Amino acid sequence: MPGAPYGILPSPLSNFTFFDQALGEYKRLASTAEEAITLCEKAQSSLASQKYAEAYQAFQGLRSSLESLGDTSLFPWIDKNLRDLEPKIPPELAKKYRSVSFPWWGWLLIGCGAAGILGLGGWFLWRKKRARQKAKGQQL
Repeated sequence: MPGAPYGILPSPLSNFTFFDQALGEYKRLASTAEEAITLCEKAQSSLASQKYAEAYQAFQGLRSSLESLGDTSLFPWIDKNLRDLEPKIPPELAKKYRSVSFPWWGWLLIGCGAAGILGLGGWFLWRKKRARQKAKGQQL
């Protein structure tokens, strides 16, 4: 703080909520970082002992932990290991992790929304055509 020599505050703190929130955030980040470290160790030890399914799951967890931390520097290494492990694991495990990213029903909802918008646009065009014909005195 300005005017405070040696980091001593010029007046005592009256409200600690900001510091409590910051401490909670730092604890959450620290626990996520510890989780990422343990997942990295688990992935490497599982690779060494040729437990490929465990290694694949650990690399997937490591990727999501690093993503929540905002660190993308290890993504190429993780993606390379995931590509190398994919032929060595059961296909249903790889399919499970691929489908987690975007579920099938999401595509269904997007398709229904697009069909609804196109149908509504067609209906508006049809109504416009009918209104124009009525204005000209033509009737269908």
